Amino acid sequence: RVRENDTYLGVSRFAEIIRSGKLSGLRKVCFSGYSLISREGGADIGEAFTHADASLNSLQLVDLDDQKQAAAAAFLQGLCIGPGRLPALRFLQCPAIDSTLRAQGVGAVCSLSALMRDGRVPSLQHLPVCLLGIGREDMQAFAAALSCPHVSALRRLDVSFGLRSQSVAAD
Repeated sequence: RVRENDTYLGVSRFAEIIRSGKLSGLRKVCFSGYSLISREGGADIGEAFTHADASLNSLQLVDLDDQKQAAAAAFLQGLCIGPGRLPALRFLQCPAIDSTLRAQGVGAVCSLSALMRDGRVPSLQHLPVCLLGIGREDMQAFAAALSCPHVSALRRLDVSFGLRSQSVAAD
């Protein structure tokens, strides 16, 4: 059985490798294994992805769906910290974004909205997002991000407010 500290050490080392620019040809990252990444690990990897030296210009897909909401939210916040962009990112999959995270100081919807609004993911084409229980402020931020010119590449937006089977797809 893997201890939590061992897992974080592995995640931290992965983030260091990304920051060093040694994975500049990376195209796809899937974090499989339920709840593998901690909140701190999510923030560390997110920041690494947009670090000035990371050069993830070929990254097209990020899948965090098997991870805890707090880890995915921290990942989105981390993406906002670094100065870089993910110019080729086409698909971003995160678990449901719950309003309870805002109470913990993690603004997942606002972070996602900022990434889109600020042109940090200009090639994003497919965004499945579950906005379970988000409030008015978060919904307004998300709606504003969808109306900015930096999301013109978006071709598919799957929004759900509950179970995935209830999602509405707009192609």
